Amino acid sequence: MGRLGLSVVMCVFLDFVGNTCLADFVADYVAEVTADNPTSWWRFEDASSAGGAIAADSAGVFDGTYSGDTQLLKGIVGQSAWFDGNLDYVAIGAMGTLPAQGSIELWLLADAVQNYRNVFTTGPLGELATGNAAIRFEEHATGNFWLAIGDDNGGMPNFTTPLTTNLMAGKWYHVVVTWDTVLGVVNGYLNGVRVIADEPNTFWPAQLSDVKIGIGWAPWAERSWLGRADEVAIYEHKLSHERVQAHFDVVNLIFADSFESGGAPGGD
Repeated sequence: MGRLGLSVVMCVFLDFVGNTCLADFVADYVAEVTADNPTSWWRFEDASSAGGAIAADSAGVFDGTYSGDTQLLKGIVGQSAWFDGNLDYVAIGAMGTLPAQGSIELWLLADAVQNYRNVFTTGPLGELATGNAAIRFEEHATGNFWLAIGDDNGGMPNFTTPLTTNLMAGKWYHVVVTWDTVLGVVNGYLNGVRVIADEPNTFWPAQLSDVKIGIGWAPWAERSWLGRADEVAIYEHKLSHERVQAHFDVVNLIFADSFESGGAPGGD
């Protein structure tokens, strides 16, 4: 029996005897992500999120800085960053040239589904001038959760096929996006399922110029995330569908009743 299988059995046993399930699935998740060699990985297992505190990069050298009233609450794997929708965010800054192939992975939970809230951006908060020169994620009150990709001209970005048209408050979602600027395609995954399949794209920012977690497009409260983000990772290669599924499955095997379409807890 593999380590993951043993974790599931131990979790079931501990629940059966009435104790809190503290299975070793956190170590399993860490092992799966580590195997894919992320360039940077913000896990939010920090001691403090007070303004100016460090959000450690567990895989690389791009530590972030907590801003505003960001708090550390229960996450999908350990702690998560919670943003109050009023200019809270984690500032990472410039991370260099956009790799020709890459991936962005994160877990998110929305406290409410509202127009224009962004959970992540790779670019500046420059509004119409430069705010679209980024890869970013934006929710709409309709339930659509979009991937937006814009070039350095800062004009209207390409909004891909929605990652979901039914984003719900209080649910955890596993989101992965991969890109290939040579082939000019994007893939997107929601809870282990590929929902954007080799979709053409010609809009690419040249740089990961001003990475932020918890806000995007503009320095406005309505563009700030209201909810949680966890296990945010950037890769300089495309994660395969098999590897995306492996990351999701570690959590889904434990918390399969709490996702929109299979798994994880919402609580405090």
